Amino acid sequence: MLDRRLLPTETLEQAQRHIEDLLARLALERPGLDASLEPTLLFPPLPPAEDDPLAVAIQQAAAELGVAVPEVGGFTGATDAAWYAANGISAVIYGPGDGQTAHQPDEFIAVDDLHSTTRVLALAALRLVGPGVAASPGGPFRP
Repeated sequence: MLDRRLLPTETLEQAQRHIEDLLARLALERPGLDASLEPTLLFPPLPPAEDDPLAVAIQQAAAELGVAVPEVGGFTGATDAAWYAANGISAVIYGPGDGQTAHQPDEFIAVDDLHSTTRVLALAALRLVGPGVAASPGGPFRP
């Protein structure tokens, strides 16, 4: 069993080729080794989105609100955001907390983090969509 994560700019094919090459080298070094690659769960990479309007809007909103501006970088876990990005839909991972306790028995987020993140996302959405869209005739939120 091997859990091989992708680099943000790596493809699934490159990662599989890497493992196949390692297995081939091991087979040469250790005669009789019986190993094979059988992928069970494949997630595409989530490439950096530095100039993506969604990422920029979140960074600008955080700066304007005096909240720590999130850095654009890689992500080592599997995320559905990668599927959106693979299909040309803007996707970022941004939320409250530091991620250190994610999926752990003591997982938690501070209420202040939840409030500041909500404010950042609301301001970013307002900047991306524009004021009045929710209430305008034909807008996305109709009573």
